[in-house]
Amino acid sequence: MKPTNFFIKDIKEFQSANKNLKNIFNTNKELPHQVFNQRCDYYLFEEFYWVMCEDFWPTVQYLTKIFNEKEVTVAVLDPHPTDYFYKEFGYFNYLQLPTSLSSEEYRNVLEIGPEDSPADAPYYHSEKVVWFSSSKKWAIWGERSLDICVIGFNEAVLLDHLMKSPSKWSYLNEDVEDLIGLNFRNMKLPQDFKDSLSKNYAHDRDSG
Repeated sequence: MKPTNFFIKDIKEFQSANKNLKNIFNTNKELPHQVFNQRCDYYLFEEFYWVMCEDFWPTVQYLTKIFNEKEVTVAVLDPHPTDYFYKEFGYFNYLQLPTSLSSEEYRNVLEIGPEDSPADAPYYHSEKVVWFSSSKKWAIWGERSLDICVIGFNEAVLLDHLMKSPSKWSYLNEDVEDLIGLNFRNMKLPQDFKDSLSKNYAHDRDSG
């Protein structure tokens, strides 16, 4: 299969993927606000650039194997999939990736841009990106300008795998706040941003 075939070209296929996406995410929101439509029992954080690289792909393979799925959708929300991407290039910056891909193939696909504009590849030109599967048992929201992404899920069984090496997924903590803070003036997270992030994503110790 040609790597470019992983991108959605058909409008009805795009609408179907987008419907699933909008069942999971409130695409009008962004961090530190709550971007998940249904509150999850668990939220873990990782660096944005890590989920765009080879090392992340085994995590996707693990998650989809748990829920017996063969495919994952990677969707770029910014730049806009229709107003910009489809209008300019005739296809959508949404990918449907079989989990049989190797880690190297995952990274390579993200680096594929339009023939006339290779810099518009998802790896290089994407501010907001989401990862999800048809089960809706887990989903990831990422924002490049904050260098952060967050995975939401309800099954405690996933915790051990996600939080052990080589992954660095972690609950919202000072390290995560410091990482996001590097993108702000004086490299410090504003208090209102910090408070909102905590309100929406802090781990409830009573839930396990």
